[in-house]
Amino acid sequence: MTALLVYFSSGFRRRVLPISVLALTTLPIIAAETNAPGLLPLMPKWVTEASLTVRESYDNNVFLAGASGRYLPLVYTIPANGVAALKNQYSWITIVSPKIGLELAPLMGNNGVLQALTLGYAADFVTFHDAPSENYDVHRLATGVRLASDDLTCKADNLFTCVDGGRTAASYPGVGLYSAFVSDQATRDRRAQALDRASASLQYDQPAWFVRSVGALVNCNFLTRQYSSTNYSGYMNYVDRYDVNVGGDFGYKLATNLAITAGYRIGRQHQDKLPVGIDPYQQSSSCEYQRFLLGVEGLPCDWLTVRVQAGPDFRDYAASAPVRHDSSVTFYEESSLEARVTPDDILAFTSRQCRWVSSSGKIPYDGSSFVLNYLRKVTDALSLNVGFRAVRFDYHCALSYSAGLSTPATAPVVGRDDWDYIGSIGAAYAFTPYFGMDLNYSASFGRNADGTVLADTRNFNDQIVSLGATIRF
Repeated sequence: MTALLVYFSSGFRRRVLPISVLALTTLPIIAAETNAPGLLPLMPKWVTEASLTVRESYDNNVFLAGASGRYLPLVYTIPANGVAALKNQYSWITIVSPKIGLELAPLMGNNGVLQALTLGYAADFVTFHDAPSENYDVHRLATGVRLASDDLTCKADNLFTCVDGGRTAASYPGVGLYSAFVSDQATRDRRAQALDRASASLQYDQPAWFVRSVGALVNCNFLTRQYSSTNYSGYMNYVDRYDVNVGGDFGYKLATNLAITAGYRIGRQHQDKLPVGIDPYQQSSSCEYQRFLLGVEGLPCDWLTVRVQAGPDFRDYAASAPVRHDSSVTFYEESSLEARVTPDDILAFTSRQCRWVSSSGKIPYDGSSFVLNYLRKVTDALSLNVGFRAVRFDYHCALSYSAGLSTPATAPVVGRDDWDYIGSIGAAYAFTPYFGMDLNYSASFGRNADGTVLADTRNFNDQIVSLGATIRF
């Protein structure tokens, strides 16, 4: 349940800070070194977490926009109830975040098979005082179960996220004035949508080896209105998408808590189509894929936890897909390392590289993410954290999005190799086991790496400072 609640605190993929920044921040560590029962003495033991956080933030570039005024058209139109996503739109932001976590396994009886049955709910009620079009509420419901009997272990987890936000997407007025990452980050994640992430595994263990079957689903249902670009230039049309795969791993144990693995996945990525007014050929980058993976997982030593899987990813696209068919093989990698250097110092690194379909177009991209976090416990009450994250979206595997209407896209994409660099620093202090505060600062630098004129419109800077207070019941 601890991991579940940390997930709620940092939030996947959803916004006061950009997703990438949220992953770097740390909420107050309250009662981390005590078994205090909480403020409500009658709270049942199966309630593992009950808290309320209030946070005040200031964001100096709400839309992560980069185009200066000299690039904007003199006259532009946006849909009713829409908003123009302009550079340096600032806002004070208030977030109220209740959270509760339950561990229900003890209520089911102690039969030794059901080891965990978790249920968690977390919400953010977000108000942008200077940009009211961005107000939204988000509700997250997480469930998890773990069963174990003799040599068999079964685990299943699901996170359902519902965003109650605007149903009209933002507009980046003008041709080609979208900022780096903007279609996948700031404005989209505040709009109405329903997201579901699920995973399951069944593992059979023997002293020297194990086999494991796995499955995973990511489903994104965007609920914003769609408009033709001929009506509103720069309007963001978000298209639904999903990724589902199944497979298995074989592991050979080098030691009791360390194994090397070989795995296989077969799956499908699906992407809905844009309105006919934008893409009369109704192209899509939907595909089937297969992955062959090698990895290592476990504890090489007492203070280091490692999990790595990597290998080639083979794609099968339709002939009409706007994808370079000489680029059907890509690289997949997912890893995490956590080093408890001392009892008071934790260093964590995660990375991921994979191909994913666009949510606001028809061309896919190769995405990479590298995150490094350091947490220092100064005293039982005070902790400090420093983080850095680099994210890349490389679109060169695709064909040109903006080919004329007379023929489908046939030219390679140019000008889209986006990087986002995010640094953060923060401190958290627990005044009592039940009340704590945290102060965080983050800076984000979006850059177009191709060095074209597009860099003048896609590059952006963003700074966020936030102060939060948490009460634990």
